[in-house]
Amino acid sequence: MTALDDNTLKFPVSRSLPRSALSFIGLVVRGRYRFWLLALVSGEAVNALCGILLPYALNRIITTITTSHVEPRAVLPFLVRPLVLFAALSAGELVLGRVNSAVQLRVTPRQRQYVARALFSYLHRRIDS
Repeated sequence: MTALDDNTLKFPVSRSLPRSALSFIGLVVRGRYRFWLLALVSGEAVNALCGILLPYALNRIITTITTSHVEPRAVLPFLVRPLVLFAALSAGELVLGRVNSAVQLRVTPRQRQYVARALFSYLHRRIDS
């Protein structure tokens, strides 16, 4: 087994490419970078969740201010939890966005090469046979 064989996709026994694009994507997802892809999908999901919940946190801040019937300085203790939620969601969106970009920047070229080698190996085997 050569180094090239270690870095290529393992096609099904029939030695043929999957018939549909979705099947090929499934083959790639089950390949060598499956854990990195799972980390990317999970990170993007949590990042999106933070972005989706930001308006909720902002609504909590506005609601707390408009429904409190106390002096402006007395409302500050009521704002602590909504402000912490808003800050945590903002930080989560920022940090996860950067981490996902960094992981994607490092994994994508390798994965692209991985798939290209698999296709080249497949075509090479088909021409030889």
